[in-house]
Amino acid sequence: ATIGLGGVVFGFVESPNLGWRHPLVFGSLTVGFAALIAFVFVEKHAASPMVPLSIFKSRSFTGANLLTLLLYAALGIFFFVFPMNLIQVQKYSTTATGAAALPLILLLFFLSRWSGGLVARFGPKLPLIVGPLIAAAGFLSFALPSVGGSYWTTFFPAFVVLGLGMAVSVAPLTTVVMSSVDQARAGTASGINNAVSRVAGVLAVAVFGIVMVSAFSNRLQHSLAGLNLTPAALQQIQSSVIRLAGLEVPAGLDARTSSAIQAAIAHAFVHAFRMVVLICAVLAVASAAVAARMIPPRAEKSQRSSLAATAIRLVQHGSFPTMVIYLSQGVRKWFVAGPDVPSTLSPRETPGRNTVAGELFHGGNASVGPQAVQADGWLTHARAEWYELMEDSVKFRDGSILSLLWWKNEKQIIDLMDDD
Repeated sequence: ATIGLGGVVFGFVESPNLGWRHPLVFGSLTVGFAALIAFVFVEKHAASPMVPLSIFKSRSFTGANLLTLLLYAALGIFFFVFPMNLIQVQKYSTTATGAAALPLILLLFFLSRWSGGLVARFGPKLPLIVGPLIAAAGFLSFALPSVGGSYWTTFFPAFVVLGLGMAVSVAPLTTVVMSSVDQARAGTASGINNAVSRVAGVLAVAVFGIVMVSAFSNRLQHSLAGLNLTPAALQQIQSSVIRLAGLEVPAGLDARTSSAIQAAIAHAFVHAFRMVVLICAVLAVASAAVAARMIPPRAEKSQRSSLAATAIRLVQHGSFPTMVIYLSQGVRKWFVAGPDVPSTLSPRETPGRNTVAGELFHGGNASVGPQAVQADGWLTHARAEWYELMEDSVKFRDGSILSLLWWKNEKQIIDLMDDD
């Protein structure tokens, strides 16, 4: 994963400077994409994958991560180029540049509880449509200022709108991610979503940085056409366009020409910056479209049934009662499903029709006894006393003999299941 992401990012970042046909660029992109493909293959076949691909079977989880990818890609490239605008073009100090984003941070902080209430009242879908659309309006607002002007009339209103949009979006997005998978997978889901947000920012800088440099170069070249610069001066400027607004004016020019070049650089950067924030707005709108199509109206638990529930459906309506033994978070548990479940096994509550469940204590002859146990979400009270495990059956004290199935991994139940 590290090699793949590093190769892809390096190739995109170096392409404006070296060119797409340069062996270093072409080679790093090839190795990067090959490594990412290999990563998916390895994760698919690994016994204990770092990123279990089956988790993406949840439509809402996949949609939440796609939304994250788009929205945080917009934020990633925006906060990469925005400080350059303030420092190199608008001539803000580094302290003022850092403080400029405070409205967004404060809105996220103070409105987080309120946005959580939106989920309880409207469900996550509506806020995840409205929030990114508000954020898109905020990104568009950053395209209005040119060079100069007061912060309070240029960038402050844009940050307020962007901050409001993000505040509306963050809490519902977290809710969808955490509620789209089983509780045992909540940590994995959170980690994947955090990784997606970080990867989105890195890839956005690598990919849309190319757009930024290209737009800057084209506008600057057009602006310099009327200045009658010498070929040497033009060559020096064009060879350094990757530095964007940090580009230095060639030495030996008169004050008027130098001033004109500096103004052309500033306005070329503003033009390129506007192109980037327009792309950010498009990404935000696209994330809202993803929410409209893939996010459920209400937060739902994963539609993927638990391992035990799946096994129950497979044996519940069989011809003979069957005991299934399986692992759940390191604890060996059991359930019995099928017709004529022995009365010895009758619980207070059952996980399904003609089904009882409980926790399997250490092997050999052991007393299960009255135990209230949590078996994949069902509170059961098993009253089985003494059992003897055999190779393909289990015998209880009252003489009941049941078929015995051992489920050690997902392939013995269903290919898409993971071992609890």
